[in-house]
Amino acid sequence: MRNVNTMSNREFLILNIVYSLVLMFAYRTICFKNIYGISYIWSKVFLWSLLAIFVVLGIVVSYGKRRNLLSVVLTVLPAYEVYTLMAYMPYLRKLFVVLIALACGISAFFAAYVFRQKITDSKGIATAPKKYFIHGILGVRTIATLCLAAALAYVASSNIMGNYLLHSSIRFETSLYSEENTVANNIETVCQFRDDIWDTLDIDERLNALQVIANIERNYLGLSTPLTVEAGILIEGRLGQYDDLTYRIVVDADYLLHGSATGLLNALCHEAFHAYEYRLADAYDSLDDSSKALRLFSDIIEYKEELAMRLDSSDYLTYYYQLTEIDARDYAARATGKYLTLIDEYVANMQPLQ
Repeated sequence: MRNVNTMSNREFLILNIVYSLVLMFAYRTICFKNIYGISYIWSKVFLWSLLAIFVVLGIVVSYGKRRNLLSVVLTVLPAYEVYTLMAYMPYLRKLFVVLIALACGISAFFAAYVFRQKITDSKGIATAPKKYFIHGILGVRTIATLCLAAALAYVASSNIMGNYLLHSSIRFETSLYSEENTVANNIETVCQFRDDIWDTLDIDERLNALQVIANIERNYLGLSTPLTVEAGILIEGRLGQYDDLTYRIVVDADYLLHGSATGLLNALCHEAFHAYEYRLADAYDSLDDSSKALRLFSDIIEYKEELAMRLDSSDYLTYYYQLTEIDARDYAARATGKYLTLIDEYVANMQPLQ
């Protein structure tokens, strides 16, 4: 099908336009994020420009002898793959480097195979170099598109399935209490939240450090459910969120990469306290009616009401002044201050905490 026309010129042009628009709608719905440092609007302009360039070049290359569905796909898809590499490279660098290396390796073998073919007749001698060059370039385009499709598929599936982009390699704790998950036994990791050390960590090391803090917080708060830490693309202005269905704390990938150590520590403690609020609500539900009337549980009643509604930050003032948010901010500020104090004390004494 490589050099076969299966559609008319008009059909080929229309199909390129249709595929471009359909994929644009799907990509902007599922995968689109602005390139870091470029505004949302200009990132969209750049994506449209990239698509126009690839479509025009693809049509020029395929218009004469390759008007078929495969050519349409190979014309349209690379624009979205290149944009995905640019937008998500800071977070998925290892995966993307592997895929690019794979594409380069396979392409090199393919090119070597193409250009080593024997020429057997005089007519072939005159036309072979150009023919092999075009064949090689088109083959490399196909190989690169197929390899980089894995990157696009990973980002799309992560966003659709809610699996998020990055996962910590540190084991999350499941036991009710563990001496292992204390500040004293993890002080070296806790000290990574000093700005001078934090700035030297890559994005995976930062996520692992946050998972250690989550294990410590779970231990301290006495949570019966695990706390896992992941990174993903959150709505603008949101640094973190907690999902009680999966017991996951998700921090914003941009903030994880470019935010301050203290800010991320605060965000982690804030979301850990939301997990604590859910467990308080569960504990309240297990009480008998006479016990529920105690003044002690008045805040938990309000927690339950707010957690059931879970207002988002679009109604900022109402969201900000919910009791669940007020108490989470208060706890996070105290917890962050305590961690920073313990770090300063450890650095000053240079001996493990007891």
